[in-house]
Amino acid sequence: MNGPLARQQWFTAEELAGLPGMPGTKRNVNRLVQRENWTYRERQGRGGGREYHSVWLPAAAKQALLERSLREAGIGSEVHAELPAPPPAPHLTEAEVQVRAARLQILLEIEARAGRRGLVKAEEAFIAAIAAGELTPELQQLVDVANARRKGLSRRTIRRWRRDSEIEGADALVPKDSAARRREASPPWLYAFMKRYSRPTKPSVRQVYEELQEELALPTLRTVHRAVANLGAIGRNRGRLGPRELKTLRAYTVRTTDELLPGDVYVPDGHCADFEVQHPQHGRAFRPEIVTFIDVKTRRVAGWSAGIAESAWLVTDALRRACCDSGIPAIVYSDRGAGFVNHLLCSTATGQLDRLGILQRYSLPYNSQARGVIERAHSLWIRAGRTLPAYVGRDMDREARQIAYKRGRRDIEETGKSRVLMPWEEFLAWAQAQVDAYNARPQGGLPRVRDRADGPLRHMTPDEAWQAHLEDGWAPVTPTEEEQIYLFRPHELRVVDRGQVRIHGHVYFSHELEAGDWHGRTVRVAYDIRDASRVWVKDEDGRFICTAEVGGNHAAFFPAPVIEQAREKRAAARLKRLEAHADEVRAEAGLQPPAAQVIQLTPEQESRHRELVERLTAPAQPAAQPQNREDGWYRDARRIEERIAAGEAVSDDDRDWLQQMQATPWFQAREAHRRRREALFGQEETPARAGSTEAGA
Repeated sequence: MNGPLARQQWFTAEELAGLPGMPGTKRNVNRLVQRENWTYRERQGRGGGREYHSVWLPAAAKQALLERSLREAGIGSEVHAELPAPPPAPHLTEAEVQVRAARLQILLEIEARAGRRGLVKAEEAFIAAIAAGELTPELQQLVDVANARRKGLSRRTIRRWRRDSEIEGADALVPKDSAARRREASPPWLYAFMKRYSRPTKPSVRQVYEELQEELALPTLRTVHRAVANLGAIGRNRGRLGPRELKTLRAYTVRTTDELLPGDVYVPDGHCADFEVQHPQHGRAFRPEIVTFIDVKTRRVAGWSAGIAESAWLVTDALRRACCDSGIPAIVYSDRGAGFVNHLLCSTATGQLDRLGILQRYSLPYNSQARGVIERAHSLWIRAGRTLPAYVGRDMDREARQIAYKRGRRDIEETGKSRVLMPWEEFLAWAQAQVDAYNARPQGGLPRVRDRADGPLRHMTPDEAWQAHLEDGWAPVTPTEEEQIYLFRPHELRVVDRGQVRIHGHVYFSHELEAGDWHGRTVRVAYDIRDASRVWVKDEDGRFICTAEVGGNHAAFFPAPVIEQAREKRAAARLKRLEAHADEVRAEAGLQPPAAQVIQLTPEQESRHRELVERLTAPAQPAAQPQNREDGWYRDARRIEERIAAGEAVSDDDRDWLQQMQATPWFQAREAHRRRREALFGQEETPARAGSTEAGA
C-alpha cells in the first residue's frame, strides 16, 4: 500500500504517548500494553525496541493518527496484498484468523481512500467498486475471505465491523457464529451450576444437577455433562482442588542443567523409610529416617545417612559424607524443614555450611516440584524396600503387613532377634549396597550412549556421567583429612572468662587463653560430640588458639597422700571407738571382754603357723614383724585366700587352718573393716598393708 496509513500501522510506545485515550508518558504506555497483553513486533533499524499495531488503539487515538498522517504525507493509496495483521489469538482457528485479517485490511483500505471525502463516501465508492467488478484481484480475494463464504458486501456490514473493532478490538472482527465465539458463550445456568459444583467435597455432576433442578431451568443431564467437560481441566477443577493440587494441572518451567558441572548443586531431602528395622539402641522395630544428597548434574547420590529422625545431626552427617566422598558443593538447594534450617547448619561463622563456603538456597513452600531431582530419587528406597519382608508401604497387602508386624515384634520380645527385621548394622550395609546399585543404574535425565558401535541407545548411569566429567578434566573439591577434622566439628560462639570457656555444662580451661589476654572476648569453640574431654578454641576469624581441657584448672584441695593418711587415721579411730563400745556392751551383758578372749592353738597349729610364715615370706623382702599374733594370723590367712582365688595349689592343712581362722570373731571383725574401707576408698588392701594399718590402729 502506497498511502500514508499503510506505512503507519505500527507505532512505538514513544509515538503512542499523549494520543487521545492513551497515557501521557512512554513508561505508562509500556505498563498499559503489558497489562492488556498487546501483541508486538521487534522494531527494525537503529535503536531497536518494540512496535504495536494500531488495531489495538482506542478510536480517538486512531483518529488522531489518521489526521496526523494526512497532514504529513498527503492522500490516496493503493491496497497491498501483504498488509500485516495482528498475530493470531490462541483461541481462534486458522480460518477465523484469515477472516479477521481480511476484514481488518478492508477497513484500513477504506480509511486510506477516505482522505478529504470522508469515510461515508469512501465506503460508498468501495461498495460500488465491488458491484462493478473494478477491484484489483488482491482486494477481491480479501472481500471473498471477509464475507466468510457469503456473496456481496453491504455498507451496513462495513460500518458494523468498524464499530465493533473500535469498541472491542480486533477480535470483534471474528465471525459471530464461529466456533471460538460458541465456545466463549456460556449458558445462563452454568455460572450457578459451577458455583455449587466447585466445592472441596467434590460432588458429582448428577448430585448437583438434582440439587438445582427445582431452583434453575436446567437442560438435560447429558447437556450439563458436556458443558462441564468443555470448561477444561483447570476451569472444571477450580474450587474442587486447592492451589497446590491445581499446580499439577498448570503449565510449568523445565529447568536445564546444561550450564552446571558436577558438585555445583546438591539437592538433599529426608525420607521416612517404608520398611522397619531394629532400633540401634533398644532393638525394637521402627522406621528409620534416611537423608540423601543428590548431585543435580549427574543424578548421582553424593552422600547419605540414616538415623532415628530427620534432625540437624543427621543432615550434618549426610553432608559430611557427601563432601568427603564426592566433594564440597557450591550450592545446597533444600526445603525449609527443621533438619535444614537450624543453628548447627546455617548459623553465620559457626554453621557448617558457612565454614564450608556453601551457599544455601530454599525452594518455595509446598513446591516440591522445584526439587524433582531428589523427589524422584526417593524411588531408590521405595523400590529397595519392596524386597524386604518388613515392608509397610501403603500399597502393601493389609493382611500380609499385619502378619509381618506381629511376627517381628513377637520375635524381638522372645529372643531379641527377628527373621523379619534387620539389625541396625546390617541395615546400614544394605543401604550402602542400594546406593551403589542406584548409581550404576541408567537414569532418564542423563544423555544417551551406546555400549558398542552397533548397540542400542541407553541413558548413562550416574557413575558414568560422573566419570565422564572426571575424564574431561573436572575434579571435585574434597577436603583433606586434617580439614575434615576441622570442618565437620560443630562450632559455637562463647565468651572467655578468666581462661575458661563454658559449653554444654562443662568448663574448659587453658593457660594460653590467659596468656593471650582473651578474657571477655568472643571465640569459636569446636567440640567433638563423642569426646567431651577437650575442645578446640579459635578466634572469630577461625585461627587456632589452643586446646582447652575439661577441668584444666582443677587441683586437689590437699595432696592425695595427705588425704589418704587422714582417711586411714579417721577410720582407725572410728574402729577403736566401736571396739570400746562393743566391750561396754559385753560387760553389761556379763560376757567376757575381747581382751580376755585369748585364742588357744594346739602345738601342731603353732608349728604349722611358723612354717607357713617362713614359706610365704620372701627372703629378699622380709615382711614386717607384726606387733601382735592376730595381725600375723590375719595377714597369713589373706595370703592363703588370694592363692585359692588365683587357682594355686593349697595343702589341706592350710585350708583347715584358714577355716579355723575365718570362724573366729576377731577375723570376722577384720573382714568387716576391710570391706568398709573398700566401699569408702574404692581400693582393696594388700595383706601386708592391712596388717600394718591394723597394727597402727
